[in-house]
Amino acid sequence: MRRGRRPARPPLQRRPGQRRPEARRQPAEPEQRLAGRLGAALLEPDDGWLDGLPRAFTGRRVRRVPLDEARRARGPQFVKPPTDKSFPAAVHETGETLPTPAGHPHDVLVQISEVVIWVREFRLFLLDGEIRTGSRCATFGRLDAAPLAGHPDEGVIRAFARRLMGECGATLPSGVVVDVGLMRGRTATGPSGGRWARPTWPGSATCTPPTPSVPSTSSSARRARRPTSVPRTPVSAGGDASRVRERRGPGSGIPHGNLSGRRGDYRPNPTSPERTDQAMAVTRRRRTPHGPARNRALVAGATAFLAVASLQAFGPAPDAAAATTLTVAKDGTGQYTTVQAAVNAIPAGNTARVVVSIRPGTYRETVKIPSNKQNVTLQGSGSSRKDTVIVHANASGTPKPDGSGTYGTSGSATVAAEADGFQARNLTISNDFDEAAHQDMADRQAVALRTAADKVFLDSVIVTGDQDTLLLDTASKAALGRVYMVNSYVVGNVDFIFGRASAVIDRSVITLKKRWDGSSAGYVTAPSTAAGRKGFLITASTVNGDVAAAAFHLGRPWHAGGDASLDPMATFRDTTLGAGVKSAPWTDMSGFSWKDDRFAEYRNTGPGSGPASSERPQLTDSQAAAQETADWLAGWTPTAS
Repeated sequence: MRRGRRPARPPLQRRPGQRRPEARRQPAEPEQRLAGRLGAALLEPDDGWLDGLPRAFTGRRVRRVPLDEARRARGPQFVKPPTDKSFPAAVHETGETLPTPAGHPHDVLVQISEVVIWVREFRLFLLDGEIRTGSRCATFGRLDAAPLAGHPDEGVIRAFARRLMGECGATLPSGVVVDVGLMRGRTATGPSGGRWARPTWPGSATCTPPTPSVPSTSSSARRARRPTSVPRTPVSAGGDASRVRERRGPGSGIPHGNLSGRRGDYRPNPTSPERTDQAMAVTRRRRTPHGPARNRALVAGATAFLAVASLQAFGPAPDAAAATTLTVAKDGTGQYTTVQAAVNAIPAGNTARVVVSIRPGTYRETVKIPSNKQNVTLQGSGSSRKDTVIVHANASGTPKPDGSGTYGTSGSATVAAEADGFQARNLTISNDFDEAAHQDMADRQAVALRTAADKVFLDSVIVTGDQDTLLLDTASKAALGRVYMVNSYVVGNVDFIFGRASAVIDRSVITLKKRWDGSSAGYVTAPSTAAGRKGFLITASTVNGDVAAAAFHLGRPWHAGGDASLDPMATFRDTTLGAGVKSAPWTDMSGFSWKDDRFAEYRNTGPGSGPASSERPQLTDSQAAAQETADWLAGWTPTAS
């Protein structure tokens, strides 16, 4: 309890036609009656706070009904129990699965709401209507802690919280926790099942008394569900993520939650990852992979909901089993001390998601995920992607220890992922080969990350090196290899994004780096795209670095092995180009003219951008409409897992 008189609560303003909350209330608890006589207020929201909010802040229908009425529901619903938490808040497939807590009358009020999916969730600690601190607590229902400060969604979250407090703050105690999140869109008939509905004015929020804790890391909380959606979604204030889950017995349910791939209107902070890992700023609305620009909306979910959601186990998606987690720690406190040892422990032929959770530290090793170990996620568990580093120093010309020759370019990779469904998240992958110290070596290409697989998702990573940093390849010339990279950094100088994959680099920073001798000259991309395939799409990103002006080309065509049948492709669109980019940004390679292949720009800005010319082809609006992220992903929805 907190001393002092509780301010009078003005009634919530409701839109015309909006139903008033249920008038029935639970009998006042003894401490509540005592608080009233003492002129003190409990630090908790009113029981009917959430269902009394305008739908603009909840994004879904929320109401309190007698327990018996909730039992008569025929479809899935999220049910929050009485305030004594006598049964878990969860999604129930039908009302028949609701438990009967001992000692509760059938007319006890419970809170029910539609089933929704949360993409990312944030916990906000508010005092006197202002955010004093906050953090991301979950991504697609999985515990995923990260500071709010500097997060790409920070501006949108704060703006929504101000709106919520401005309209409804007087109905809350002065100190409260509100969970807010990005809500997945729904169709008119219910959960979208993979589609994204155009969000109407969004909303959902939850409030609970502030506590100096983060979401539980108990064993139950670690049984997280696999996400079922892509990162581009409407924003909504954290609510008990009501989601449909696979039924594993009567009453099994999912407490809430999510938020991970952010999709929408972001531009990264144009700074080098060596200097800062700051957030990206919200700029303008952009087309998503699923259609034209969409209104983003934040909604609030009563803190009670989000508190329950973030502290309870998260259920699995109806079409996926919970991921297995293997822990790596250099100090021996995990299951393995090297990343490769954890990968080796995954059985051949695996197709289920396995998360290799890597604790902070520098792991000097090479890692290979073979093609028969699908759906492996390498995920740093630190608060920053700089905390967990996988690094090695092989180059193309480095001799193999067994004397069988040199590694070659592809063999030099610090991390090589050859299995479909590979993901990397919240870590740094580096090749720190020292070119200056090996000038006697003829082949100094040194790959940090090589992917040769389909459905590769790289989220919030740093990939850094010099020449040939990031090799985005396919298993064969005929194979499809889709890659989606978001909210990340790529650092290098010569052809440092190359290969034949169909790859999207979205809302990321491409950092131009000086050569070993201090000179500024280089090439960003070197696609070797097969004819009829998509190549590289760099969108809503930033290209810059501490290099001389007009020193770097955006790309050149790599006809690997002199293969004239290849049709290299690279498009830079809606991207900020720094002064280091040449005014004629494309150039030839090994006798092949870039003009015979597919290189173009669209709506780029910054000092390195320029108008259309014979040396700088620009897409028309109609051409650009066919070069969206969705065209590259071709029906695949990247999901964090």
